[in-house]
Amino acid sequence: MDDTNKFWDDLLAFIKAGRVVPVLGERAMTFGENDTLLYPYLAAQLAKRLKLDAGRLPAEPTLTDVACEWLFRGGQSSELYKEAYFVYEEFEREEHTPGSALRAMASISKFNLFVTTTFDSMLKRALESARPAAPPTVRGFFPNKDADDKDLPVRKTRLPGPAIYHLFGQVSLLEGEYVLWEEDTLDFICALHATLSTGKDLDLLSRDLTDNALLVVGLNFSDLLVRLFLRVAKQTRLTELPHPETLAEHTPGLAQRGKVLFFGGVMKNVHVREQDPLVFARDLARKWEEKASKSDKSEARVTHGGDRMPSGAIFVSYAREDEAIARLLAEGLRAHGCLVWYDRERLRAGSYWVDHLQQAVRRECSVFIALVSDTTETADRGYWRVERDWAIERAPEYYPAEFYVPVSIGAVRPPFQMEPARVRDGLTAVPMPDPASEEFTRFAERLKALQIRRQNPDA
Repeated sequence: MDDTNKFWDDLLAFIKAGRVVPVLGERAMTFGENDTLLYPYLAAQLAKRLKLDAGRLPAEPTLTDVACEWLFRGGQSSELYKEAYFVYEEFEREEHTPGSALRAMASISKFNLFVTTTFDSMLKRALESARPAAPPTVRGFFPNKDADDKDLPVRKTRLPGPAIYHLFGQVSLLEGEYVLWEEDTLDFICALHATLSTGKDLDLLSRDLTDNALLVVGLNFSDLLVRLFLRVAKQTRLTELPHPETLAEHTPGLAQRGKVLFFGGVMKNVHVREQDPLVFARDLARKWEEKASKSDKSEARVTHGGDRMPSGAIFVSYAREDEAIARLLAEGLRAHGCLVWYDRERLRAGSYWVDHLQQAVRRECSVFIALVSDTTETADRGYWRVERDWAIERAPEYYPAEFYVPVSIGAVRPPFQMEPARVRDGLTAVPMPDPASEEFTRFAERLKALQIRRQNPDA
């Protein structure tokens, strides 16, 4: 096996095991269909707002270039942060779509904790779009704030949904609350080291950074800052790292000698790929999807053959508008050993699909999951209504045990208006948990136990 194949196999295996924390930097932050780099765009807008002489700046200035020129000409640093805040607020109001790297990373459901070194909210938007059933938790490091505002709410394995940690703060009117330029980076890394080394204020984050491999994409730091960043994040010497730390960097201007000193020789647990972060993220998402697809096809050959639903499978009922979440739910349950079936992936054109669906719901399935959404609660008609009427007729066979399991997605919460009467009158709905969370694991194990018991009633 060549090194490239081994690299991807190792990385995908770590992701599958839930042992990777992506760390995203400014080179991964793009917006719009053309993948415009966010931070050079903000730097140019800030230079205009500050009325700086364009002739004294590079053709594509960085925020550090703008900050240095502003301070060199005698501007107040507090004014710099205030104006940067207004520039970003104007950008936010335009509601740009997240770029391809963010969309790609957000699509990998095994990533449930993201660390970013940037101050923007584009990653949050990408996660909200990719996982509408589970809004992300957002926390950030602010050197002068209380401990409750700094740390993660729980450990990575116990997060109820995706979480974003802004390691260098979030955009603010005030200086010292986020990293705007290179001088701030040094200050924050020093403050992080002081905080992480105590093992108190950032205990949960510190343990997750130490216990998991880091996938660093688009950091855009100098060699020295990368070394310092990893040393602080892992709280150990780089020669003693227990996990491979992967960096996807394509930063013009870094000295080749510095790269060799950092990434070669004794630092065997640090791998570097000379690849554009955007291309890397898209490649990773594609390879992950291919791996997941192969697993699904392999399972389908063994357990899901034919149009007819295998006896005892879990049936997922959903509106067509919610198909992406239905697929996510099915994949998550299968990953925990459940036998799952839903119509779009099994029924072919020309099938006697009404007969197959009726047979599946009324006789064959062991558990019936009803995805409840804005669509199912507001649309006048949909075939899911027929499926749910069939299922609720069968529910008394198992009462009071679970058979009809409503799962709410989006902002929909009980009491439901369009579900069958028995659901409105007492069945408890489960908000859709994120498939990478421990809450989803408990949900899946409960359904798997019901399925096994109903497949083997005499056992």
